[in-house]
Order: sequence, then C-alpha cells, then structure tokens
Amino acid sequence: MQDIEMPSAPAGAPRVPSLDSVLTIIVWALVAAVVGLGGWFGYTVWVNTNQSRLATPALRSIEGLKAMARRSPNDITIRIRLGEALGQAGMYDEAVQQLTQALKIDPKHTGALLDLGLIAAQRNEWNTAESYFQRVADLTDGIEYANVNDQRETALYYLGECALRSRRYEDAISWFKAALRIRRDAADTYLEMASAYKGMGDLDAALKQLEIGVTFDPTYAQAFYEMGQIYSSKKDVVNAASCYAKSAELAPDAEQPKEALASLGTADEWKARAVASLKENKVADAVDEVLVARMLAPKDVSLAKLHAQIAEKKGDKKSALAIWKEAEQLAPSDQDIKAAIKRLSSER
Repeated sequence: MQDIEMPSAPAGAPRVPSLDSVLTIIVWALVAAVVGLGGWFGYTVWVNTNQSRLATPALRSIEGLKAMARRSPNDITIRIRLGEALGQAGMYDEAVQQLTQALKIDPKHTGALLDLGLIAAQRNEWNTAESYFQRVADLTDGIEYANVNDQRETALYYLGECALRSRRYEDAISWFKAALRIRRDAADTYLEMASAYKGMGDLDAALKQLEIGVTFDPTYAQAFYEMGQIYSSKKDVVNAASCYAKSAELAPDAEQPKEALASLGTADEWKARAVASLKENKVADAVDEVLVARMLAPKDVSLAKLHAQIAEKKGDKKSALAIWKEAEQLAPSDQDIKAAIKRLSSER
C-alpha cells in the first residue's frame, strides 16, 4: 500500500506491545506507525550532539538508566528500559546492544525479543525481524495472560507484515487472522490483510476486510482511501468518490485523498452530465452523476438543490426532503429551498 502522511494516528493503528517498561508505550507507538505497510506517517530520527541530547527529559533519562545499568549490570528490567529509551532516541546500535545483553541474562525474554524485532523492522531488516517475532510467537504459544497476549498479538501482526513485505500473501493472511483471534478490533490488521488480498488479486475480499476495519474505527482515513482505490479499479466512480471524500474529510491535510478526488474530474463536469441525463429522463444516471459532483464540491448549494430535484423526479419524496434540508444547511436564507421543504413537508 502507498504510504501517505496523515495528521494523527487512527485509533486502531498504533502497535503498542505490553512489555516490562512504561517507556515501551512512548517508543513503540512511534516505531509501529512507521513499519506497518498501512502507516501514513512519516518519521524522522535525528541524533544531535551529546549536549543537545541531554536537553530533553527522555534523552536525559538515558544517562540515568546507563548509570543504573552500571550499578546493576544483571538487572534485566533496567537493560530493557535502557534499550527502549535508546530506541526512542534513534540510537539503534546501542539499543540492540542493551537488549542483546538482556537476552544473555534471560534468552527467553519475550519483551526483549519483541523490542529487537521492532528495531530490525524499523531498519528494514525484515528477515532479522521475522526471526525475533517468530521466537516470540513460539514462546507465547498456549499461554493465556493479558501481557503475554499483547506480546503475542503484536508478534503475529508483524509476522504478517514480514510475509507481506516478501509477497507471501497467504502466509500474511494466516498471521493476520491469528492476530485477530486475540485482538478482534484491530483496524490496522484488517487494513494490512486487505493489502494481502489485493496482492493475491482478490479485490472483493480486500474490500470486505476494509469494511470490517472501518466498523471498528470509523475515523480510519487510510482505510477509506484504500476502499476508494478498490472501487476505482472496479470502475465504481460513485463509491470511489464517496470513500475518497470521507478520507479527505477525516484527514484534511493529506494530499492523496484530495488528489484521488481531483482525478475523477470536476464538479462542474459531473453536474453537466447530471443535467443532461435528467433532460433525457435517465434519472438513475443523473443520481449517480450528481452524487459524484457533490462529493467533489460538498459545499456547493446548487448541487444539493439539483440532487433534491433529481430525487423528486425519481419519485423519492422522503429522500428529496432530506436533501432539501441538507441544502438549507448550506444556504439558510434561500427562499426556493424553504418553499421546497414546506411543500414536501405538507405532502407527507
């Protein structure tokens, strides 16, 4: 899927494994937004001089954790916290050193293994990442505890990502389904599974996964965008426009939904088509065409009025009344709209 930048993470998107440290929430919510194929987020890691590193509380904590590790070199929790703090700062080599040291203390520590997998994924070392996630999956198999379930679900999700990266689509779907058995409401998992189905050429299955995803997270702008992409490939302009418009509404700063809408043509072009269809008594075509026009120019009151007129022509007075009321929201003082609402209300 195409990575595009969004203003904020959708509710289902961040992957936050539950490990030993509170710092995990800070570190891996950022990492996960980047490594997932469905992520729309840009992520820039910078490392400044030692003096500027110490200018923030998070980076100052690294020095404190290092001092604690020197005093207690065999304390695995300190090692992992230090590794996660280093990972947050983009100091991946040092983070790997600390997490590797933690594994020397406990070779089966799933938290350290998961962290190492996430760092490898962040560095696009997907084969290495997959080996760490597989170890977590193996070690947590058959264990039912909340913390373990969180770790297992995250590992399964990223195993799906690894398979997706290497175009092993059936494997990816299998891993994503396993992750969903633990966390059914993970909207980002449905998005990534849709990507796998698209890779296999099964657009209907992909669309179904996206539809499920947006039921769990109705604000998931990227899922609507991907749905629009599928509808476009199916030549379903009405639904494509609807999905692109929803995506653009949810993510007003994102360029891709706006560009996708613009690729459909202009509102004036679709309005002209609707008017022509209406004159030829092709009411069904006119409905579709005015709908596309309204998606392209949602605040154009003339389009809302035309839509209401077409609905009346179709004989759907209930819908027509609702559309006239929508038009009234756009132009509260328009007398033609008020008259149409009064007329239709009296006919009910």
